[in-house]
Amino acid sequence: MELRSSGDRQQIISEPDDPTRVFTGENVSLTWRHYQSSRLTLSEVVFGISKAVNHLNPKLIAVNARGFPEVKEGYEPFVSWAGNLTAFVAVFVLHNV
Repeated sequence: MELRSSGDRQQIISEPDDPTRVFTGENVSLTWRHYQSSRLTLSEVVFGISKAVNHLNPKLIAVNARGFPEVKEGYEPFVSWAGNLTAFVAVFVLHNV
C-alpha cells in the first residue's frame, strides 16, 4: 500500500499482520491506519504489486483523494476498496484468496 500526498509525509500507525493468514477461498481485509497532518493534502492511496521500494507495478487499485476507487481492468473480481479516507483508514479487500 502506498500513500501519495503533497506537503508533510504520511505516517502509518498500524498495518496488517505480517504474515496475514487466511484460508483458501476466503476474503481478507488488509487495513492500514495513518496519521495525516493538517498541512498535508492526500492525492492517492494505491494497492498493487511491489517491484521495488516505493514503486508499485501494476497498481491493482488506486483510490483518489475523494475516496473513489479505480480498479485495474481484469482485477475487479479480486480486489476492492472498503476504507474511509476521512477517518484515515485504508482497507483493501482481496477476494477468494
